[in-house]
Amino acid sequence: MIQEIVVASGKGGTGKTFISSNLSYFFFKNGFNILSIDADVEAPDLLLALGGVKEKVFHEDFYGSVVDIDYNKCIRCGLCADVCRFNAISIENGLPKIDYNSCEGFGTCMLVCPVKAIFSRRVKRGDIFIAISNEGIPIVTGDLDVGERNSGLLVYRLRDIARKYALERGLNIMVIDAAPGIGCPVISSIVGVKLLVIIIEPSPQSLKGAE
Repeated sequence: MIQEIVVASGKGGTGKTFISSNLSYFFFKNGFNILSIDADVEAPDLLLALGGVKEKVFHEDFYGSVVDIDYNKCIRCGLCADVCRFNAISIENGLPKIDYNSCEGFGTCMLVCPVKAIFSRRVKRGDIFIAISNEGIPIVTGDLDVGERNSGLLVYRLRDIARKYALERGLNIMVIDAAPGIGCPVISSIVGVKLLVIIIEPSPQSLKGAE
């Protein structure tokens, strides 16, 4: 059984990665079979905190989805804009326009389109690596491409890859350095986890985020 430990904080700058890296180092030096995950995919630095890269042993391109519109079919009903929870579709001069920076590719717009004018396509969003640090600790880390979204989905994929790697090698402890805040990547980091360590500092913002 793999024990997952998530280190999180309601805001940045509380020392979350400092605690994650030291916790990982403590387990490793005391003979535990450990794997670390850097789930702060917008600004990953756990690998640096653990001594840098000695060897990369795995790489995978991470893909997300966006939607496009076939304007030859579109009847300008506006239903797609009404149902998009991310406000990625707006109506301009009677036509729906997609903001690709906001589109998460969930596809609700495709389901409600009465003429099937909306379709999905895959786009590369980032990269996933497994690296061995100079200290000898295996680390699974992801890195979103500049300006890309889908960080929550990337963290889900990181955890899937990490579990498979850990099971294949008999590793039974995973320390997850979550992203700061309370957004989608943090939720993806803590789902199903039994042990959550919340790092706070004596400030109203930090205490509110922890709550």
